Amino acid sequence: MKITNEVKIIKSPGQVKDIIKKVVSIAGLNQSIYLEGPSGIGKTEIVTQLAKELDCELIDIRLGNYDVVDLNGIGIPDLDNHKAIFTRPEFYPPENSDKKYLIFLDEFNHATEAVFGLAYQLVLERRVNTHILPNNVLIIGAGNRVDDKGISFQMPSPLVNRFMKINVEPSINDWIKYAETQGVDWKILGFLKGQSEYLHKFDGKTAEDNFPTPRNWIKFDTYKEHFEDIEFMEVILNSLFGMSVMVQFKEYLKLVDKLPHLEAILEGDLKRIKTITDISSSYAFYMLVRNYLKNNKDKMTSTNYMNLFNYNDIQPNKEIMQLLNTEIISFINKEYTKEVKEELQYVIHSNMDKLKENKEFVGKLTNFSKSIKTKG
Repeated sequence: MKITNEVKIIKSPGQVKDIIKKVVSIAGLNQSIYLEGPSGIGKTEIVTQLAKELDCELIDIRLGNYDVVDLNGIGIPDLDNHKAIFTRPEFYPPENSDKKYLIFLDEFNHATEAVFGLAYQLVLERRVNTHILPNNVLIIGAGNRVDDKGISFQMPSPLVNRFMKINVEPSINDWIKYAETQGVDWKILGFLKGQSEYLHKFDGKTAEDNFPTPRNWIKFDTYKEHFEDIEFMEVILNSLFGMSVMVQFKEYLKLVDKLPHLEAILEGDLKRIKTITDISSSYAFYMLVRNYLKNNKDKMTSTNYMNLFNYNDIQPNKEIMQLLNTEIISFINKEYTKEVKEELQYVIHSNMDKLKENKEFVGKLTNFSKSIKTKG
């Protein structure tokens, strides 16, 4: 097999974080790492989370905004000894510190050639001029790809060679997990679950000023209380994502407004509830249920769960609904006590004949039963 420079191993943000933590556990903090990927996918968030999880003080240096004096310090003449003493920039950790630090060199390939030279010394020698880094400093650089048409430059090969370089691209599953922890609205999550290509979509050939990124979807969540104000939403959507996403999301909101009331489904009033026929609405319902269960766990009864399973079973988009059923079982198994799960198990298994279309789902139910028997 011929391997060219175009062949890359791509990792999601969640995978990258786990890889770096494993590298640190094996090699310590002295390995320098470089993250390369498109704008807005969460490289900064990866590093912020890593600093917390590794118990490091985060030092965030945006190299694109710095010049040589900023990194080198100001030279003060020492006339007695005929030399200059350079002041230590305040963001450098003290040389004899025992603390753990993570120095994040963001916007790395936005830097000027002169700043690259100092960055090379920092990565290679772990010092800049007379400013020596203490032990226990992890250096992580990050930058956009040159072909993303941002303000970026090709890094010198010797500098790249000093890093462990990891290519990062967005993952819809990673992002949804993160977005749920941030309280992002289920309507946004449903839209992206069904149309994951809009999580990050950059096309240098289009004339649109903006494009969807994970970072902009987090920004968009700020306006979730105003989804009904269509004229306002048009401006916000177009300004953050461009015209094509604006049109798609507006149509999606019309479909979401027609979703059945989840409370009626949980009460078992299925005769008067319409089925969900289109894919986008099915994914929206999928995220609606996930969001509801997370926030209303203590209100749910075994009958509510069975009514929900029965409703999912009559939907035309079987694959999505079977996946939802599987997630519901995983949620039950994770969130409830042994006593509650035993009650749920009885109700669910007494209705197994209605739920046997999906072998994977039946396997989940079997594992669910085993876990109840083995856990005290």
